[in-house]
Amino acid sequence: MKSLLRYYLLFLVLPFLVIFLILKFDIFDKYSFIIPISFYVLIYRPLIDYYRLKSKGVAVKSILSMLNPYYTIKYFKILYFNL
Repeated sequence: MKSLLRYYLLFLVLPFLVIFLILKFDIFDKYSFIIPISFYVLIYRPLIDYYRLKSKGVAVKSILSMLNPYYTIKYFKILYFNL
């Protein structure tokens, strides 16, 4: 349970806090949210999901396969409910 809570806090909540702070303090121009959101969706989430599945002993083809939303849906229970 502790690792699941840490997973939610560090890898799901913290990046959105950073994105929110970038938007709130208007650090960049008005379209600055596109870059962090794109980084989160296209790079950060697939990497985190891949390494979480690998640490749980689930055989995933490659990191690139995690870019396909099918694998996130397929392993949803394992990733988010610690089953």
